[in-house]
Order: sequence, then structure tokens, then C-alpha cells
Amino acid sequence: MKKMLLSGISCLLMAALAQAQISKGSIMLGGSITGGSSKQGLAQELKQNSIGIAPTVGIAIKENTIAGVELFYGNNTTKQSPNKVDNDNYGAGVFVRKYLSLGRSFYLFGQPGIFFNHARTRYISNTSLGKSLSTGITARFYPGISFAATKRFHLECGLPNLVQVGLSRNKNYDAADVLTDKSTSMNFSVSASSFSAISFGFRVFLTKQPG
Repeated sequence: MKKMLLSGISCLLMAALAQAQISKGSIMLGGSITGGSSKQGLAQELKQNSIGIAPTVGIAIKENTIAGVELFYGNNTTKQSPNKVDNDNYGAGVFVRKYLSLGRSFYLFGQPGIFFNHARTRYISNTSLGKSLSTGITARFYPGISFAATKRFHLECGLPNLVQVGLSRNKNYDAADVLTDKSTSMNFSVSASSFSAISFGFRVFLTKQPG
């Protein structure tokens, strides 16, 4: 009796895992969006708004493992009267995503990647304005949870910038667009403390999956 029960449980687990696999050769299309806003202070209120979009395409190089390419664009604006800082960031990168089935159509995924980016930041106040340009390379780790609404369509949420380390070259310009200084910097960040760090997205798998 005990052997039959164990065998039955094993069969059920194997069936659940078989249904949850993303098969080799599957094409993945999708995208994600991040965004958020915050306010601080009373007299000279500090306001921050951010939004980002990231379309992706990839292929399953083996079961539950995707290699792909991502494009991205993001904008972050900070206002504290009379000052305003406006940042645009865009670029492209490559990644590998590994899915781990949690059962009941849920997955845990981890996605390391390397990205090249270009950013432009504008500084505006009542008395002056200026801008800075930066170009760099960033390695980052993106963990999250995915829900398979159907065999081909997944919804997901995650922390795309949970861990980042990068190298960038920066140039600063004054109001007359004259270069004032330039520098090279390295940075490391961990960001998981605000809603603006969370992304929501979807993925579509074009080839037939088993089950």
C-alpha cells in the first residue's frame, strides 16, 4: 500500500513537472515595464517620477533556459523647485534566463545579463542649465516570478535592477554646450526597496510546449 502511494505521488510530480517545462527551441517574445513616483517634504516638495520599457526576444537553448536580446528605454525626472533633473537612458544587451518550476503554473526565474547603455541628463534651474552624457557597460541580475496563464502566455513580475555593477564614461557640458569636464567611474548598486524597482511584464512562447 505504501509503495503504491509513493508511486502515485511520484507519477503526479513527474506529470506536473512535464507540463511545466519550456521546451528547447521555443521562441520567447515579450516585454516589461517599470514605473513609480514619490514625494518628499512639505515646503520645497521633492518629486520623483520614473518609467522604463524593455522589449525582449529569445530562444530556449535547452529546457527551461532562454538566451536572448533586450532593448530598453527609461526616463527618470526629479523636481524640487526651482530645480529639475531629467534623465533619459537607453541601450541594448544580452541575457540568459533560467526558469525553475514551482508547480501550479508558477516559475521562479533568474536572469543575469550584460548591457550597453547611453544616458543623457539635463539640469535646469532659474539661473543655469547644463547637461551630462554617459556611455557604459553594466552587468546585472534580474530575479522574478512568472505565472503561466496558458502554455504560451506568461505574466511576470520581478526586480530588473536588483544587483548592478557597471563602468561608465561621463562628460559634462555647460549652458553653451561647452565641455567642462569628463571622467570614468565604476558603480555598484542594490535596489529592492521601492515600487519603482519592480517591473511587470509578459512573455509569449511561439513553439509548441509539451503537455
